[in-house]
Amino acid sequence: MTISIKSQHQENVAFLTLAEQLNNLQGNLEESPNTDRLSQILEGLTLTPDLLKSCKQPASDRPYTKTRVLKSNQFDCDILIWNYLNSCAIHDHGDESEGVVKVLSGLLVNKTYKRNEEKLLVKDQENIHSQDDIISMPKGTIHSMVSIGKQQLVTLHCYYPPIQRMRVYDLAHNAVCTVKADCGAWIPKDLRQIVSLDRITV
Repeated sequence: MTISIKSQHQENVAFLTLAEQLNNLQGNLEESPNTDRLSQILEGLTLTPDLLKSCKQPASDRPYTKTRVLKSNQFDCDILIWNYLNSCAIHDHGDESEGVVKVLSGLLVNKTYKRNEEKLLVKDQENIHSQDDIISMPKGTIHSMVSIGKQQLVTLHCYYPPIQRMRVYDLAHNAVCTVKADCGAWIPKDLRQIVSLDRITV
């Protein structure tokens, strides 16, 4: 049985090439999603002028903008274009989703977090990633990213199963905001994107 994937940009050769590559996974992701196999598929993908031209540019008050490349019942892929030194909020990808991020261009810092004995979120690791690096995002990952290079940061994010909700953490106010999948990694101004608002620790 073949995975059915619809490109959001059928007229764009670069997007179609990506769709075809991911479609080659077929039962590999259909039966048992595997980060290693997905990483292998993404290794050969490079940023082309056509691909970048088809993506939205970020608003000045947001860390990035997201362009949906592919979506299926098994996984989805988005291309993010980032503003320089504008970090996204600390966030996770819900309870079920995991995946990989590939750096298509630019330089970023990825910070991961964990809970200490008091259940507070504290920084765990901080790593710099450059073009062609692939970053694994296991289930339960809590992290933030920021563009630090002179070249514009462009990243490809693939998650399975598709992200349904995310939790965005506000450490300064000990708050965690659960947001809908179409929201970015920030506290939304549009209250309709908020599912719930809770304290990180009780």
